[in-house]
Amino acid sequence: MRLAMVVLLLSGALLTQAGPAEAAGHTIAVTSPSLIFEPGRESIRIASSAASVSWRIADEQDTTLRTGTSWMSSGQATVNATGLGPGYFGLSLHAGSAANPTDLRTSYAVIEPVPAASRDAPFGAAVHIGRPGWPLGVLDEARRIGISHIREDAYWHRFETTPGAYTYPPAFTAEMDRARALDITPLVIANGVNPLYDNGRTPSSPAGVAAFGNFAAALLGRYGERDVEVLNEYNATTFNTSVCGTTAACYLDVLRGVSPAVRAAVPGADIVGPATIGVANCVRADGTKCFAPDLIDRGGLAHLDAYSVHPYHYPGGPEWLGGPGDTVAGLRQRIRAANNGQDKPIYLSEMGWPTDTGHGTTERQQADNLIRLYAVALADGVHRVYWYDLVNDGSDPADKEHNFGLRACRCSTWKTSPRK
Repeated sequence: MRLAMVVLLLSGALLTQAGPAEAAGHTIAVTSPSLIFEPGRESIRIASSAASVSWRIADEQDTTLRTGTSWMSSGQATVNATGLGPGYFGLSLHAGSAANPTDLRTSYAVIEPVPAASRDAPFGAAVHIGRPGWPLGVLDEARRIGISHIREDAYWHRFETTPGAYTYPPAFTAEMDRARALDITPLVIANGVNPLYDNGRTPSSPAGVAAFGNFAAALLGRYGERDVEVLNEYNATTFNTSVCGTTAACYLDVLRGVSPAVRAAVPGADIVGPATIGVANCVRADGTKCFAPDLIDRGGLAHLDAYSVHPYHYPGGPEWLGGPGDTVAGLRQRIRAANNGQDKPIYLSEMGWPTDTGHGTTERQQADNLIRLYAVALADGVHRVYWYDLVNDGSDPADKEHNFGLRACRCSTWKTSPRK
């Protein structure tokens, strides 16, 4: 797949579906089910209580390309956006009088058909299907822009409610089925805790670790998948509640429980970890090792088929990944040194730039960083990059966690303020 396809991901507003804008006089809404179009099919559906809606289409530099007026029929109309070719466009809609206007702005993309997905393609995204604003259909949109891999949580307690017996949530099953139909490869995270073991904390006891390994094996076996990531950001306390701690030695105990169970149940399975926050490839001034060298020196690579990291670095760009030391390039060197000169696949299983108002990254900067991230990461031997994340997790412009997405979230009705 050409890297040029990634350019078309562009920005945090790329997949925006605009909800209604309301003022005292009129409403406006964009009602197209998707705002990604193939050339020749760029007919954007709108709805309004006004008799007509005037509109403007602009390019990514906000240069006007086309203007017009659409007249409503039973409150519905279309905007003719055909003939502008592939690209990323802004659409501004206006109804009402100058004294009482209603305005709505959104964006849309026109892309050439994406080649068939491939397990070898590097383009991935983190997903949270089922959360507010995350309908199953976003997987179809992901596929249309060239996403070949998704990373999704499978929370242990939802699958094992009776010791040793598993149930499979229908929503999760529907997601796996839809991904398979779209030729998207899931990286399933065996994640979370279970109140049946270790007092509901991250597994650490022999019994808890064994049960967790059995769960991971059952998960892959049920869905016919082969990629499993073992827990998430174990080296920090945000998600790790283990009584053992956040060390590489503690994580290795979990790996030793998961690896044989998964490999026995699913021959050819790919076990991915440790999904560290940061690369953690360093030795401190006092001589103690950070997570990566400690895990590798303890033999952790024998239990992993791919090494995953979350090297967030916002608002700065991605070029640092290729430098020496606590970087992806440095991690690759360390893996080779411990692995008879051979690579172990490296996954950036989370990385992205938020566009919230407090972190200084605009949508254009986010888009630029996305392209540079792939260029730098692939040049340094990274096998997959999972952009975090596909859809915004909320609609608060000031909340960092709400603004990592390639698509804005339809978590609530969006409104624009009337112009003063």
